[in-house]
Amino acid sequence: MEKKKIVLLQHYYNDIGGVETFLLNFCKRFGDEYDMTLVCRDISLENAIMLSKYVNVIIELTSPIECDICIITSVLVDDEYFQQIRYKKIYQMIHSDWTAMKKFWDWQFREHDPNTKYIAVSEIARESFIREYNRDSVVIPNILDTEKYDIKLVSFTRLTEEKGYERMKKLCDFFKKYEIKYIWDVFGTNPLGYVSYGNMVLHNPIREGQRVMGGYDYVVQLSDTDSFCFTMYEALQNHVPVLVTPFPNATIDIKDGKNGYILPFDMKLTEKDIKKIVNNIPKNVDYEQKGVDELWKKILK
Repeated sequence: MEKKKIVLLQHYYNDIGGVETFLLNFCKRFGDEYDMTLVCRDISLENAIMLSKYVNVIIELTSPIECDICIITSVLVDDEYFQQIRYKKIYQMIHSDWTAMKKFWDWQFREHDPNTKYIAVSEIARESFIREYNRDSVVIPNILDTEKYDIKLVSFTRLTEEKGYERMKKLCDFFKKYEIKYIWDVFGTNPLGYVSYGNMVLHNPIREGQRVMGGYDYVVQLSDTDSFCFTMYEALQNHVPVLVTPFPNATIDIKDGKNGYILPFDMKLTEKDIKKIVNNIPKNVDYEQKGVDELWKKILK
């Protein structure tokens, strides 16, 4: 049976926000069940790539598109794009408490099709839309993401050639091959313009990454070379094991299965290796740096 065609029309896709979380969760939940397309002129490449795992993403709409259902997912509407969507049914999402929002935003309600039906994300949103604009809606709460991961990884790294991006891709390939559900957040500068790969998502760098390490199973650094790997030691300090390559200080301080795993430079790993990483995450990891203050004080006499 041919899948029903759904078009989601979004005016602007913020890097983060409640509407954007709804869209991502909606696409993940229903992307396989329907022939779904997100139409959005203003969306970052990172977000477009992430959503394209689940649905078609159109940034430049140059010709009419036909669908069974069009869902306007934002309060603002891109009129040029809207006029090119040929639909049988149309809905518009109501995400806000419009009585409260009117204090901050002088938005004037405009109905784009008299046949539009409305979907509110809460009873609060529904009641405010009736009160302010005399339009009723059906209430469907925002979809919460229930996806569970077998493993959660994070890296804090400068994405230059020696930092191991190709190895990172190979590790993603292993996870896919052996059906490991994972997420890998990579925070760092990206002068070579690398792109997200698999479930590895590239983000802008953040300072003091050790503040968020605790939410992950491993901190990963697959460099060709590192003389002192800050994030490796910061991870151990914060009781998080690491996945590293055999650069010298990793071979000194990392013990397989105790505080992390050392992966070979050639990334020749077996299914047993991958399953060990996933199923035997080291516990009770710790590291204490000793003697450094005293060395500096000696120099600074």
